[in-house]
This record gives sequence, structure tokens and C-alpha cells, in this order.
Amino acid sequence: MFNILKNLTGKGKKSSDCLTLQWCLPLSGEQASLAEAFINTLKCHYPEALPVKYGKYEPLTNKTGPKDFELFFRSWSDCSKSPCGDLLFFRSTYPCVSGTVCIGDPRPNKVKLYNYIALNFDLGAMRQDTSRIDALVELFKQVAVATNAFYAAAFVVRNVHIDKQTIWHNVDTEGYELLPGRGWPGLPVAPTWLAWFGGAYRAELSELENNPLVSVEPGGLFLKVASMPLNKDQLKKVFPKLPQRLLLKHVPKARSMALDPENPEAFAEWWSAEEFFPADYIPEL
Repeated sequence: MFNILKNLTGKGKKSSDCLTLQWCLPLSGEQASLAEAFINTLKCHYPEALPVKYGKYEPLTNKTGPKDFELFFRSWSDCSKSPCGDLLFFRSTYPCVSGTVCIGDPRPNKVKLYNYIALNFDLGAMRQDTSRIDALVELFKQVAVATNAFYAAAFVVRNVHIDKQTIWHNVDTEGYELLPGRGWPGLPVAPTWLAWFGGAYRAELSELENNPLVSVEPGGLFLKVASMPLNKDQLKKVFPKLPQRLLLKHVPKARSMALDPENPEAFAEWWSAEEFFPADYIPEL
């Protein structure tokens, strides 16, 4: 869970980089079995990421037992019954700070809808321990397989502030718009450290099978750009070029907002969804 615009200077908080793992799933997935598959994969490959507290809003008051996740599964399923989509937030055990389950809005829309799961880690606490990074890579692949993800990515957001198991974004935080809006617009234009191409994207990107950075896995193509997480600037030089027709279209147009009337340098920039347009071709998800 991210919080924005609180303590704009970041004083009193730990400055670090956030590593986000995000899995994009078909909207039609059966949520009860999906939730169980996700939790079982965390138990096997990265127990620190298991939810400890969860809820739909702050403060998170629901707790999971050491072995019993039935109430968490029920909350996940309840989100899927919402007529306009829903969110379930959770906190985990450090260095896994937080996570999100997003159930897409099922109402008719011009764009193709999807669900996603995300986990956020304090990368600063993990850089010196390659075994933790290796475990994360394996978790990334295993969750993609277990949840039938059609796309997944792992990417670094620089200069976040972490306090009491919460990630804060402020004026120093890097903007990293991976997927705007509530519909699936096509593959992101932003480079990522890890990527997974499953479902119909596996066939559409079959030429990647010859790339030394890509391995063919059960259910998808797995792209790992480097052994350790790279930031957006580092990735620009090494991330492979993907077919233009599959990429969402991005017309850069920054928008900004003043955050502190007494400090002209305190402002936030972001990209509005109006600057993003669907890819020329989006396969069935």
C-alpha cells in the first residue's frame, strides 16, 4: 500500500528503493481458488510475504493466523462480488512491506479489464543478500504460473520512504507509471527488471525465445534482464525491444501540482491517463 503527500520532506522516515512485483490476471479467474494458489505459493517460496494484517482501508484491522487464511480468502472472494471492482490491502513481514489485490471493475467498458496482485519490498534491505533476490526471482515465476498471469513485471521505484510497514511517496519519489487506468492498455512501454509473458502474449512474443535474457517456462516466457534489480535508467540500455503493435501508446505530457505554497520546489509530477492510449493489438487475456 502506498501513501502519498504525507510528510513531504520525508523527515523521520527511512529513505530507500521499493521493488514491486506485479502480476496481471484474467478478469474471469475464479477468486477462491486463485487466493489459495497465491497463498500456497508464498508459503513455499517466500513466507515473509504472507499477509499478516489486511483490509479494504486503513487502519488494517484484520489479522491472519499463523496457518489459517480462511478469513483472508473470504475477504478476497468478497471483493470479487463488488459490482464495480474492489481493492484488498495487506501488510507482510519485513522486508516485504505490503501488498495489494485489485479486482477489476466488471462493468462493460471499451477496454479489456483485468485483475492484479502486487507485492512491495524494501530493496535497500535486500541488496546485500543475493539469496533473498534469488528467492524473489523464483517467487515471481511461481506466482505467475500458479495464478495463470498473462503478464507480470518486477520494477524498482527509487526514493520512497518507509515507516512502520508503510511506503510513502513524496516529492523525491521517482515516477514509474507502469499501467495507467483500470483497463488493460497493452504491454507497458516502461522497461522492467523482470517480465513474464503468458497467455496469448507467449505466442505473440515467440521471437524472444532466442534472446539470451529469456527462458521458456511452463505457462510463459520469463525475462530477467540482470542478476540484481536495475532501476529505470539502467534498464533503458539493456531491455529488449518489444513489437510496437503490442505496446500501449504514450504521449508524454507532464502534469504537476504544488504541494507546499511556501516551497516552490515542492511539487508532484505525474502522467494522466489521458496521455495513454491502447496498443494497436491486444490479444484475448
